[in-house]
Amino acid sequence: MVQVLFLLIFDRKLFVIRLKDLWCFLGTGICSIVFFNFCYFKAITMTSLSVAAILLYTAPAIVMVLSYFLFKEKLTKRKLLALAMTFAGCVLVTGILTEKGSVSFGGLSPATSATLIFSSQY
Repeated sequence: MVQVLFLLIFDRKLFVIRLKDLWCFLGTGICSIVFFNFCYFKAITMTSLSVAAILLYTAPAIVMVLSYFLFKEKLTKRKLLALAMTFAGCVLVTGILTEKGSVSFGGLSPATSATLIFSSQY
């Protein structure tokens, strides 16, 4: 917030969107929000709300894995431990191990799609 105020005071031209760049903002803004909401609400109807929400909030873990492959960021022991704990927490909270058949592939597909879209906004 401080950076935004600083730029508003000292360099307002950084907030101007050029006409040729407008398609990027519309595409990433409107299309990603529409597709995210569609996938998320589809996941809620096909699985339980807890499964959809837990999968959605694994986005930081997905960003960590993607940054390893895309940007060659180091995966430290601490990061790998956090990734393992995230996965274990998802398994425990969703009840996949205790409730047989509670999670279907048809429900995981839109939930995973929503998570990928959400993680692309980080």
